[in-house]
Amino acid sequence: MLIVEELALLREGVAAVLEREGCVVVGRAQITREAHDALAYDAPQLVVVGRLLDAHIAHLITTMKTPFPAPLVIVLVDTAGAAMVPDLLAAGADGVIRRSASVEELTTALGVVLDGGRHIAPSLLPSLAGSVAPDIDLTTGSGEAAMLSVREREMLVFLAQGKTNREIADELCISVPTVKSHLARVYNKLGVNCRADALGAAVNLGLLV
Repeated sequence: MLIVEELALLREGVAAVLEREGCVVVGRAQITREAHDALAYDAPQLVVVGRLLDAHIAHLITTMKTPFPAPLVIVLVDTAGAAMVPDLLAAGADGVIRRSASVEELTTALGVVLDGGRHIAPSLLPSLAGSVAPDIDLTTGSGEAAMLSVREREMLVFLAQGKTNREIADELCISVPTVKSHLARVYNKLGVNCRADALGAAVNLGLLV
């Protein structure tokens, strides 16, 4: 594991959590050059990225994800960085949590990502509305999208666009209660209870990015 973060205290705190979970921390970086050197020589399986002194995080993630096999990436964002979540996901981030996350939140994200999933902190999910787009052709119903009907996949696209129930109803020429009914089925199939959680589940399943 590689830890990329400008603050030494946070680097060491994350390292302690990872090591407690049985991970081997092969490097720590404070600037871009150190991160690239560690990636080249240590080939970490996972990189935890916080803030860097000299880089745009989304660009760094894109660079890290270019080689094959690419490392898994968990990003720690501050309050101002919450709006960057869609860009981080588009760049290839496998997990996004807050820099103020608890030890339990970090270990949860670590477990999900190492198991091949995607994890977004629940408190960051509202930032996805209107900022994410289909990552696959939802009209085909292939892969994970097969669990949803054509209309339900359409609802998911509308959620990703940040449309209200009234806007969806007007666009489809159906009633608002009918929209609510479709959304309820989407929530049920995704195992969630609200729009934000539905978007998070869809991102984690690879349906949205």
